[in-house]
Amino acid sequence: MKFKNNKLILNEKYSLTKSVVRMARLTSAGYISRAYDGTHRIQIENLTNQEINDALSMFKNENIDMITSEERIFQNQYQMELVRKLHRIFFERFESKYFTSVKIIDIFPVVNFVAKSLDNQGVLGYEGTQSHLSHLWAYMVGRLDKKRRVEFLDFLERYCQQYMNRFSDLEEWSEILTVLPNVKQGVKTGGITFWSPYQFNPNNYATALHKATYANQTKVDLISHNAVLIFNRWYINILYENLTLLNLNIIDKYILNYAIASQRYDIRKSIEYYHEFGKERIWELGE
Repeated sequence: MKFKNNKLILNEKYSLTKSVVRMARLTSAGYISRAYDGTHRIQIENLTNQEINDALSMFKNENIDMITSEERIFQNQYQMELVRKLHRIFFERFESKYFTSVKIIDIFPVVNFVAKSLDNQGVLGYEGTQSHLSHLWAYMVGRLDKKRRVEFLDFLERYCQQYMNRFSDLEEWSEILTVLPNVKQGVKTGGITFWSPYQFNPNNYATALHKATYANQTKVDLISHNAVLIFNRWYINILYENLTLLNLNIIDKYILNYAIASQRYDIRKSIEYYHEFGKERIWELGE
């Protein structure tokens, strides 16, 4: 279903300037996100019609193309409002750092706080950590050969030992957890599942471990209606989008995944087990 969500999509030249932040800052509830139409570009979403007109007028002399669009896919209004609120929280905290030289170690305290908080609130006890492990595992096992896998793991361990143990959590990000009750309500009423805004695809998996999880109907049912896990999925997708706005790259994302996941899981032991036996099993620390 298509819901109205006014946005400006800016061309590549324009999107690399700080002016896009200035424009978004002038809106009442707008935020910056990514667009892809053959090339990656920047867009400002959640604008009123008047804000679009004001922006077009304000920057008309810069000779830069701007395209308006009014479509974004959601299953219901509830989902769209959830995404808007999460995006806006990120924008208000990160907008001064967009398109600057940010290091992944500056982001770690934020993500670590959210992951620990969700682990503590979830019924499984690892809702905040699991997705970081899942994304890292999909890359290391699904994309790398054995030699590169070992080299990459060595790099992750060295990097995190050097940098990631220096920081406390940033509890001022607790506002993002205020969205969690909205997700719980959406799950309760049937407006949100883990797969929203799409449907579960049992053939869409990255590794044998993912396939085994999706083949277990009990696990699929648990995942589908786990509000904390669902919140984490929506939050982490918006987090990843913001990493690109902070000029961080895909390796930075995997550093972050490792830094979070390695606090609970023995990733080296899990990789070594996979290399020795050809089977995917995740070992927790201390097992």
